[in-house]
Amino acid sequence: MDGSRHLSVSSLRPVTFLGFGLLVFSIAGSVRAAAPQVHFDVPLVISCADVTTDEFAARHPQQRLLEATFEISSLVAQRSEEDLVEYIYRFVSPRTSVRVVDYQPRTTLASDYAGGINIEKKHEKTRSAGLAVNGAWDHLVTANGNSSLGSKRTESERYELVAPMDAVTASGTLLHSQGVYFKLRKTRQLNLEGSKVFTIIFSAPRDWQGSLLLIDCRALGYDRGVVRQLDELIECGRSQQRVVLVGVGDQLSYQIGEEFVRAERRLRQLAAASRDDVHRINYPTVLHELGGLLDVVKPKVADAWLEQLLRHPQQAAEQQLHRRLPPDLRTAAENYLAAHRRFDQLVR
Repeated sequence: MDGSRHLSVSSLRPVTFLGFGLLVFSIAGSVRAAAPQVHFDVPLVISCADVTTDEFAARHPQQRLLEATFEISSLVAQRSEEDLVEYIYRFVSPRTSVRVVDYQPRTTLASDYAGGINIEKKHEKTRSAGLAVNGAWDHLVTANGNSSLGSKRTESERYELVAPMDAVTASGTLLHSQGVYFKLRKTRQLNLEGSKVFTIIFSAPRDWQGSLLLIDCRALGYDRGVVRQLDELIECGRSQQRVVLVGVGDQLSYQIGEEFVRAERRLRQLAAASRDDVHRINYPTVLHELGGLLDVVKPKVADAWLEQLLRHPQQAAEQQLHRRLPPDLRTAAENYLAAHRRFDQLVR
């Protein structure tokens, strides 16, 4: 046989193993299940009812109690709810004008068992006695004897254990009652997807007209691997939204608050869509790009301009940060600053 055409088994083995390994990884990547994706829907403005009691008014004459009900919906847009673990909701007042007094739902425990767990144990005790006699005489006659006496007693012990309980809902205050959190865990009794209702009672000054509230919604779930050991708990969805609280029946405050929240949402959306335009303003040529990499050229629009505008609008307005933005984005920023000024006069 021609030696140039001869291939030994040893020469094929590394190539075969390498191909098999690549095939396994390819299949593993294709069968790996994507993590669920969750979208939250948070209301823009919440009307608060005055629920001040006579007892509270007597003890706190300069305060009143306000009850706010939040209905937040969630949609699992990818895969099913099976891989979800829990939702975490945080309601925090960025200003100290309102404080949490009470909230619902409270921490709730539940069990997968309908009732208690019955335990039964059995013990058996056995006692026996025996006698055996063997003898032989002159190898002609053989005698055998055997006698036994025994008794058995069975004892049974029965008792009931309380079924193990797990937290379905966990809740509590945050930042010295400046906020409250809720954790909802997936169980047989509770589905995470859909609409959830939360009720919070705040204390506020007697002349209160409105407040801001930051609502942070997070979904945690498993990103499934090829085998169970490769599963990873990740964030499957998040929504951070500032919501306006106003009094029930206060139409003017409701309108001002709604305009403010809509202006903020519009600004955030345009800022995300205009990143390339902002980048071209900061670095119009390749030389500017190179200068930015060498930290020689300073950008005209700061990287954190949006955060500065939202957190410190008055300071941002004084520094005219929005003047350097693209036209559509600059208009959205001006509308936000105007809406913020009207809302700021309301909440003072």
